Amino acid sequence: MTRPPSAGRAVAVWLLGAAVAGCGAKAPPLPPLIIAPERIGGLEVNRLDDLVYVEFEVPSSNTTGDVPADVVRVEVYALTTQPAEGEEEEFGEDWLEAATLVDTIVVRPPLLPGMEVEAGDGEDEPGGEARAGPVSQGDEVTIVERLVAEAFVPVTVGEEQQEEEDGDEEQDDDDGEGNARPLPMPYVGPPLPPPLIRSYVAFGISSRDREGEPSSIESIPLVDAPGAPGPPAVEYTEASVSVTWEAPDTLRMPVQDPSYAVSDDPDAEPLGPPLPATPIIEWGEPSRYVVYDVAGLGAGLPFPRPERLQPPGRPESYTDSDIAFGETRCYAVRVLDAVGDLEIEGPESPATCVVLTDTFAPAAPTGMVAVADDDAISLVWNANSESDLAGYRILRGTAADATLQPLGLEPVERTTYRDARIVPGQRYWYAVQAVDTAVPPNLSPPSEPIAETAR
Repeated sequence: MTRPPSAGRAVAVWLLGAAVAGCGAKAPPLPPLIIAPERIGGLEVNRLDDLVYVEFEVPSSNTTGDVPADVVRVEVYALTTQPAEGEEEEFGEDWLEAATLVDTIVVRPPLLPGMEVEAGDGEDEPGGEARAGPVSQGDEVTIVERLVAEAFVPVTVGEEQQEEEDGDEEQDDDDGEGNARPLPMPYVGPPLPPPLIRSYVAFGISSRDREGEPSSIESIPLVDAPGAPGPPAVEYTEASVSVTWEAPDTLRMPVQDPSYAVSDDPDAEPLGPPLPATPIIEWGEPSRYVVYDVAGLGAGLPFPRPERLQPPGRPESYTDSDIAFGETRCYAVRVLDAVGDLEIEGPESPATCVVLTDTFAPAAPTGMVAVADDDAISLVWNANSESDLAGYRILRGTAADATLQPLGLEPVERTTYRDARIVPGQRYWYAVQAVDTAVPPNLSPPSEPIAETAR
């Protein structure tokens, strides 16, 4: 009698047979490797009045991680919608189909070793208004969209499909057994509609027209921009620049302002801390200010993005401690309002420009001492501490009430001087002035005069 094989032995025999049968057989084909530019990260969108600045970095690698990236252009799209409260924008085919192509950025091929970009290469290529010509992989790019009337018209994503669904619901209602009488309800006013928003997305396109992963969706509010302040007043010292301005009438104030006074008298005492309270409706954050130096922005690109000098703040003042004499500074201010989680800056105030000129004289030297010897009078004094000090000018006279005259044309750099042009028995009065490096130089007041008689 033959013993049947065990279950474990049967499985082992089956696996061995399958392995033998599979020797030399072709494996199923692998899916094709799809190469596309990596996702654009760090997309930033900011609205300054009617200009929207879209900033991002051109991809420099592919989704597979290899470099350089296969990217020939970057496309930027925008879409205006009015999402419901709490609803977030989601990217998809319907979104892209409804969106508008804002700009196409041409990306030049990577350079081979030893190659250089020729001056003026690609200046006639299409591109955004805030740059000129094609860009390279890894470049920081800024494009600008000017908001026109069409940008304020909202679009419903998937509108045709929604209309069909609404039509089906109406048909179902008509097929019902009559309309029931609605129950009486107290009147409640309709909520205010959420503001329109304009959202932006960017992605790279490969040489085979394959789209890379889209960037994050970044949005700006399409509400009226806050008003502009008046031109700022600018004053400066040798250490800092002081910029002040008046608040515009449209400024959004806090719900409870501890500095608020019931009197029109500007000298009225503030009321002190407000009483605890809960607002009936949600109120937006109070307005803040953004200060810019717009000197030199009128040349070059059509809409250069000004750089903030400090984070947005509430005070109607700004102190610039970065003093560089000879430079031109043009200060302008914008009002920034928050609309939910989004922000908008209003139009720019008229700029106030000033050329920082060194008109600040050094301090008068101190501690001067005169000592006479056989053929000269030696002077010594304390050193000044100014960083732009060029030296000292020595003054001398022969009478207490005489006007002291300089000895020599060039300032001396040391804090000592030996006057050998003397007449024995003559009494001399001396003083010293500090001289800085400004053009023309600034002279300090003379030091306290001292007298010494030559031997």
